[in-house]
Order: sequence, then C-alpha cells, then structure tokens
Amino acid sequence: SILFNDFKIEDLEEMVQLHPGIKDAEVYINQKGDIDIFIEQKKAIVRVKSNSDDCYLDEFAKRMELSANYTASLLVVTGNFTSNNYKEIVKFVNEINKSDLWKSQLTQIHYDDNDVILIPRVGEHKIHFGNLDNAIEKLDNLYQFYNVALPVKGWQTYSDIDLKYKNQIVCTKK
Repeated sequence: SILFNDFKIEDLEEMVQLHPGIKDAEVYINQKGDIDIFIEQKKAIVRVKSNSDDCYLDEFAKRMELSANYTASLLVVTGNFTSNNYKEIVKFVNEINKSDLWKSQLTQIHYDDNDVILIPRVGEHKIHFGNLDNAIEKLDNLYQFYNVALPVKGWQTYSDIDLKYKNQIVCTKK
C-alpha cells in the first residue's frame, strides 16, 4: 500500500509516457481514491525494412519497435532508403490509406535508387512511380488506367507500368 502523500501522479504519468508504444497518457485519482490511467497507443501505419533498419512508423513518421508478440498487416517499404525518407514515406502512405482501392491493392513500396516501385496485390506488374512528387496525380492516372485499359487488355498483359512521365503512362508487355 502506498500513501498518497508519497505518491506523485506526474511521475507515474511521465513513466508511462516513456514507453515506446504510448502516444499519450493521463493519470489521475478518481473520487473513490482509485488511480485511473487513460492511455492512447501509437498507431503503426507502415513497416520499413532497409539494410539498416526494420521497424514500424507511426503517423508522425516516428520510429516504433517491432513486437515479438504481434505483427501488424501493413504496407511494407523496402529497398535503398534511410530515415531521411521517413516523412515522405508516411505522407505517401497516408495518401494511399485515404483510398480503399489503394489500401487493399498496394502491398509493397520498394526504393530502387531514384525510382519508387509499387507492388500490387492483383496483377503481376510492377508500377514504376519515379519519385514521390505529384503522388496524387500519379495515383489518379493509375486509377484511370486500371478502370479503362486493364479491363480491356487484361490484368496479366503488362510486366511494367511506368508513371514517371507527366500526363503519360508507359507500359511494357510481358
């Protein structure tokens, strides 16, 4: 039993907030004299796997350690990138997550030098995105291509879809 005179709520709150999985914590004593703790967890939105790192990123591009007990089913980023790319990765993943189509269709983002390659769930093609500039416009172009060309040509027709060029989609047949 701890006496309230010896107990500092602020110390407990600070200690809880130090946990890497905690976004925010509030500790208080209710009217019954019980200690209540409200915790807001960090939310992982993407997993990044490079030569130097393997972790999750939260919505603020802050690093989160992997869990030995749980693996989140998230978009995975691989390839040649550093922590300097984390903010642009999170910004792009947030755009992807706004769309049910892209959230379910895209499984991997791969950094290959100056080219970002998207790996879809459906179809055996790779989507060469270039850099992440004008990402919304490129995703809109890809959406139109998926709706107009692929139903006619077939999902297995192309090995590569290139979105690097402005107002143009270049495809390579298998």
